[in-house]
Amino acid sequence: MAFLCWFGGTSYLLHHSGIFVAPLIVLLAVLGGLAGAAILWVALFKLLLPHERIPTSEETEMTGVLAHVSDAIRNGNDVGEIIFSQTGTRHAAARSENGHAIGRGTEVVVLRYEHGIAHVRRFDDLPSSS
Repeated sequence: MAFLCWFGGTSYLLHHSGIFVAPLIVLLAVLGGLAGAAILWVALFKLLLPHERIPTSEETEMTGVLAHVSDAIRNGNDVGEIIFSQTGTRHAAARSENGHAIGRGTEVVVLRYEHGIAHVRRFDDLPSSS
């Protein structure tokens, strides 16, 4: 795609300048396309991609994450939203585990995460381990 964009742009500019003949325009456009694709390839695969990494399962595990409700979770199966910090700030859809309403700003714990929805319970409602 990068080659096609640079090829098209180069040929358009050279054609409208009016000083080049068609075979020379095609040759220069191919060279421009290759140069543009090479620049993009170097930028992506040599500069940016080596710094990327795949998060481990421990870094993305949702069970046990402490969060705050940012959009109230109403009774029943209604979905609200939580904010939590796990490799940066994130937002997630949330549903009350026991079906009770949970107000905005309440501290909750994620008990399980299924199909993009965190099932949470108030931190104060959890049994204490003491």
